[in-house]
Amino acid sequence: MNVGKYIQIYSEDFKLNSNTMELNAGVVVISHLSDAQTEMSMGMNESANVHIQFVKYLILILNENLNQKINPDKHWNDFDKKYLSKQNPKQNIEIIP
Repeated sequence: MNVGKYIQIYSEDFKLNSNTMELNAGVVVISHLSDAQTEMSMGMNESANVHIQFVKYLILILNENLNQKINPDKHWNDFDKKYLSKQNPKQNIEIIP
């Protein structure tokens, strides 16, 4: 799988939906972990890692408080700008240790 292409498509999906309502951060985390689990079961480990890294990013920037409403699109776009857009697609994505 071309991770760079996946990141671009995923990023574009979020940029197109910038009017997303706020959601509970815990629900967003569970959703991304579920996506990662599904992708790992299909052998899509690199794209699953993107979801896991985003969850780690959210937990850190939200100071571990997942009981708050967030705009997941805004956070994804920030994550994308700070980490994903700078990644070499051939490089394994390890954003947050």
